[in-house]
Amino acid sequence: MNCILRSALLALALLPCFWFPSHAQDIPPAKDIGSNTPLISALQAKDLDSAKALIAAGADVNARGSGGTTALIQAVQMDCTECVEVLLAAHAAVNAKDGEGITALMYAAGELYQDSAKALAGAEGNLARLKALIAAGADVSARNNDGVTVLMYAATAGNVNGLKALIAAGANVNEKGGDGSTALEAAAPLGSAECVKALLAAGAEVNARDNNGSTALMETSGADGTECVEALLAAHAEVNAKDNMGRTALMSAARQGRLGQVKALVAAGAAVNARDNEGLTALASAKNGDVAAILRSAGGTE
Repeated sequence: MNCILRSALLALALLPCFWFPSHAQDIPPAKDIGSNTPLISALQAKDLDSAKALIAAGADVNARGSGGTTALIQAVQMDCTECVEVLLAAHAAVNAKDGEGITALMYAAGELYQDSAKALAGAEGNLARLKALIAAGADVSARNNDGVTVLMYAATAGNVNGLKALIAAGANVNEKGGDGSTALEAAAPLGSAECVKALLAAGAEVNARDNNGSTALMETSGADGTECVEALLAAHAEVNAKDNMGRTALMSAARQGRLGQVKALVAAGAAVNARDNEGLTALASAKNGDVAAILRSAGGTE
């Protein structure tokens, strides 16, 4: 799948603890009721004292708010670890989904952090919330309405600590999303080498293909992820694999002007004169002079 398209789709989809019986966690699909409960509003304001008072007074911790959200989902979105713990202690439905099919665990795994820097900055609190949810029985294999898995949320966000915690809890690294992609292919466009390496170490299939025939190696051109390319090649990624349009990783890297990636792919034996379904080579796709020079020096032609 084209990395820019995937990022756009996921951006739309992503915006101590206690164990309770499964019947307390399984509730019907979310419906937008158009307004928030007092409990959800208190959590939005990060007013934990009011939230505790409402719970003590018998507030329904699983009542739905705008967008089908629950108090637990709201607490995760507000980065409030103590709120999450209080709600879980009050039997909040840990696997409840909002109107988009997103669970609290999905939000903890990736929605809060859209890039690596933010993921690292919030890593400690985020990891505490994620582990609390897992300990309470959160489904690490859950999918949203578009088929995006929890692990793909973490991979797309560059949340390497969350990703490792999910893998340790049994998340399947080779499970495919609605577009046929895996978490490895979701991590590649971000250029997060640590996520890529963690997934590979856990047994991710390096040459898995999505519905467009794309592999993780082809997706790395979405970011300046030379280290990702090197990690994938070291794991025996097929350097000359083609997607459904006949494009190789080298063609994609050349088109995006990724000099470091082009050098690594050429060194790994990429076919510089391979042609896509339109008859174009990597050199014909190159828009960067330095990239074109590397390809020409390797025998590339248009």
